Amino acid sequence: MIIRLVCDINSVRLTKFEHIVNNIFLAIGSPRSKVEKCYMGCAAVSFILLVLIGPLAIFSGLNPNEELMPVSSGTISINLMTGGENGTSSIFEIFKVNNLNIAQVKDSEVTIT
Repeated sequence: MIIRLVCDINSVRLTKFEHIVNNIFLAIGSPRSKVEKCYMGCAAVSFILLVLIGPLAIFSGLNPNEELMPVSSGTISINLMTGGENGTSSIFEIFKVNNLNIAQVKDSEVTIT
């Protein structure tokens, strides 16, 4: 069995195609200077570190503009939720404490043993 492949590309189209391919590979594979490589590498590493560490610094205790917001009061509640077989559920409150005052403890009052 002989398979014949027929292409309808004339010499003008073939040379245009070769020029396009050569221009693509020259743009992609052109050699870079060492200074440019170092500059682009440092910029890439800086960007990655900024993306990774930036949100941590903003939204954690590392932020110097963070204001201390101590907890002075709260509410504690314990609920029991039961579910029926038909998809209904009931919630029963077992224990609840409102306006639980939390006293500020000074460092001198804390003893670690």
